[in-house]
Amino acid sequence: MAMTSTLSTTKTYPRIDLLKLQVSIALKRTTNLSDVSLQRLLKGVQNQWINRIDIYGVDFANEARCQLGILIDWQRHQVHIAAGRTTVSPHKGWPDDLAYELGDSMELFMEYVREHRLTTTWLTGHPPLGEWRAAIFAELGLVDAYAPPWAGGKVNVTFNVPELDEMTVDLYLLE
Repeated sequence: MAMTSTLSTTKTYPRIDLLKLQVSIALKRTTNLSDVSLQRLLKGVQNQWINRIDIYGVDFANEARCQLGILIDWQRHQVHIAAGRTTVSPHKGWPDDLAYELGDSMELFMEYVREHRLTTTWLTGHPPLGEWRAAIFAELGLVDAYAPPWAGGKVNVTFNVPELDEMTVDLYLLE
């Protein structure tokens, strides 16, 4: 008599760890960020000092032609935490626990970067940091910077990630 069994497992992450994983994968796949800088940025996410990461594809004139943005709504995150939803299980089909919305956007972003021979650069956005801003920037190794100008008009699409709804993914492309 033959027997079969099926084993099904579901990964569960603390919400903050799954957010950090999304940011980490996106930065590793789209930039040449050093491990030290990546760890500093993830510390900024952990402490809710960073609420946006923008990765730009820029041309030889340093003009933006595409942009991938990850926005974290910390107020929504806190609502989940206060309601006891401190953990989240990614969709079982997420490749390497990467949200479909982010993975597909990264793929299109990098395809555009390669096809147009662009380089990438990144910026961070922050909630109000008050009097601690300078100290936080120093701790994270950040300096004030400005987004590159766009080479022309742009179009965008925004994705919400249902399983991690405090995260939004923006993709902008030159028209």
